[in-house]
Formats: sequence, C-alpha cells, structure tokens
Amino acid sequence: MRMNIYKTNHKFSFSLILTLSAFLVLCPFYSGKILLAEDDVEDLNQDVSERQKEINELEKQVSTIEEEITKKQQEEQSLNNQISILDGEIEKTETKIQETELKIDTTKKEITVKQAEIKQKEAEINKQKEVLAEFIRIMYQQDQKTTVEMMFSNRSFSDYLNEMQNTETLENKGQEVLEVVKQLKQDLAWQKQVLEAKRDSLQGLSDKLDISKSNLDEEKENKQQILGETQAQEDKYQALLEKARKEQENINVEIRDLEREIRKQLANRHEESDNQWDKIKGDGTLSWPVNPYKGISAYFMDPSYASYFGVNHYAIDLPTPQGTPMYAPADGYVVRYRDAGYGYSYILLMHANDLSTVYGHTSASFVSAGQYVTEGQVIGLSGGTPGTKGAGLMTTGAHLHLEVRVNGVPVDPLRYLPGL
Repeated sequence: MRMNIYKTNHKFSFSLILTLSAFLVLCPFYSGKILLAEDDVEDLNQDVSERQKEINELEKQVSTIEEEITKKQQEEQSLNNQISILDGEIEKTETKIQETELKIDTTKKEITVKQAEIKQKEAEINKQKEVLAEFIRIMYQQDQKTTVEMMFSNRSFSDYLNEMQNTETLENKGQEVLEVVKQLKQDLAWQKQVLEAKRDSLQGLSDKLDISKSNLDEEKENKQQILGETQAQEDKYQALLEKARKEQENINVEIRDLEREIRKQLANRHEESDNQWDKIKGDGTLSWPVNPYKGISAYFMDPSYASYFGVNHYAIDLPTPQGTPMYAPADGYVVRYRDAGYGYSYILLMHANDLSTVYGHTSASFVSAGQYVTEGQVIGLSGGTPGTKGAGLMTTGAHLHLEVRVNGVPVDPLRYLPGL
C-alpha cells in the first residue's frame, strides 16, 4: 500500500514540475527597479488627497458663479447686465481652467503612484518565482530517485517514509506558491487596467483644458465685440437688442411660412407619381449634425434665453468652432439656404415623417434649394462668431443653432437625437 501511495505522489510530482516550469517560461522574470520607496508613495497619496480638496473647492466656486449668472440672466436686459454676464462666464471659464490644471497635475501623481504599485507587484512576483524555481530544482532531484534508491539511501524504513512525507509536503507547498503567484498576476493585470484608465483620463483632461482655453478666448472677444458695437452706451445696446429680437421673430415667421407652402405643394402633388418629396427615406430619428463634444450651451425653450432676449428659444445651441462642417442628420431635401451676408443665415432641410431641421448662424452653404441630400453629407459650415458672415446680431460666440420642427411646429431636438 505504501508503494502505491508513493507511485501516485511520484506521478503528481512530475506533473507539478511540468506545471511550474511552464508557468515560469510563460511569465519571465522582471529585472526592473521599483520607482518609489514606500514613504514616497505615502507622501504622494497624501498630496493627491490635499489636491482633491482644492478641486472640490474650485467646483463649489464654479457652481456659485453659475448661480450668479443665472440670476443676472433673469434680470432686465441692459448693457451693464450683459457685461456682468460675460464677466461671469469669463470668471467661470478661468476657474474651470484652474480646476482642470489641478486635476491634470493630480492625475499625473496618481499615475506615478500606480506605476510604483505595479513595479512592487512585479517585484513580489519575481520573488515568488525564485521560490518556485527552487521548488522545481529540489523536486526534480527527488523525482530522479527510484523507489529502491530511496529505500537504500535511508538508514531505516522509517526514514524512507519520512522522506516520502517530506516530498508530499514539498509538492503541497509548491502548489501553494503557484497559487500565490497566480493571484499576484491577477492583481498586476488589474493595476495595469487602472493605470490605462488614468492615462485615458489624463488625455481627456488635456482635451478639456484646450477647449476651455479656446472658450475663454471667444468669451473675451465677445465682450469686446459688444462693447465695440454699442460703444459702451446703453441706448445703442437697447437698439441693437431690439433689432436682434425683430430679426429672430421675422426668421421664425419666414421658416413657418416656407414650411406651410412646401406642405401645401406636397398635398397638391400627392397623386403625382414623380413627386420628388415622396422619395425621402427615414425612420424619424436624426444624427448629430456636428460633434456635441462641448455639450449644449442653450436648451430648447431655455427660460434664461427668453428672459434675456425677450423671445423664445426654439432650438438647442451646440458650441463648436467657427467653420465646423455640418452634416445632414437624415436624408431629405433642401428647402432653402438664406444667405443674409453678415446677418442671420440658415439652411432649412425637410425630412421624412413630417420632420424638418434648421441650421442657424451658417457661415457657408454647400447645397441649394431643391437638392436631395443623404444622411452624413456635408451641407455647410457653422458660424456664430460675432461680426462674421451669417452670424447675425447679438450672437454670443461660435455655435450651431439647431432647430427641429414637426409639421412646422418647433419641438425639442433632443427627442430625436442620440443621447449625449
């Protein structure tokens, strides 16, 4: 019975040797150095914690500034009030830049800590591999002995049984060390995933910082534009504001009348087999005409917009650099391109399912009335920078003014667009 037990252990020993050897081949030793001492890592973690508190304070400052801007937007329209709003936007953006720069620095420190933790894990794995290598060497020596050699190499049968038990213990310990290394490798893989996520976050913060700096430049230019157009005089500001109101009201009536006329023509031509409008395809959904990576600066029927300009906002405003290509959000026909020079220019498209879309502050158009366009086709360039072609009056910076209408009635565009 003892001999049979040893044969089983002997086979297991050989199998374990192969397993351990294969593991070491597939997981080569790491020869690098640990980047930071334990005390250094602790100091960095403490520094990260302190910076996070600063970031939280800056976020509170941004919220306070936003509340003040909202209050100003609900007050009576005046030049001083407008300048106060612009100053608030500038201060908010400057605070966001400071916050983002702090987040970038904090993330860099977190990356340094994570790299040190990864090196530490690799060093632990290295040590455990050395133990495994020693187990393999001893077990290989034991495995080369035959049962007879083991019996005669011991002074008594009792010593022989003890050696067999030691061999079995050695095998068990080897298996335990193997499990430890496997767990360390899993931990290492997880730490590397976290590191990559931190690096992605760092890139995202860098992109955000560039956008904020660009926004700050635009906001400062907008302030100077308003002061230049009004010559810092309230009566000139009010005249400009009234002119902007009338322009918006006239454009809304114009678009409404255009849609009514087109739909009247559609009804009259309904029986004609060659009716081009019947060829429009679509399922009632839209894609983004520009990348909404900057978010939305004004929403559909935004109360602050109505309070400030005195007219309803029948669109969403998408901040985007001047001259950004605009893409058709669905198949359709061009109803009109209104080229108003330096006034308010727009493109009107008609789609399936009684949908139509309007693209305001257009700085250039690549389409003309009656032309069929397909989803994703470039139809023109965005605008909105004060004093530029197609921007119109009282624009607050480069953006796309996007309207969606159903049977001529303005609706919230977000109901038809993919989620942000």
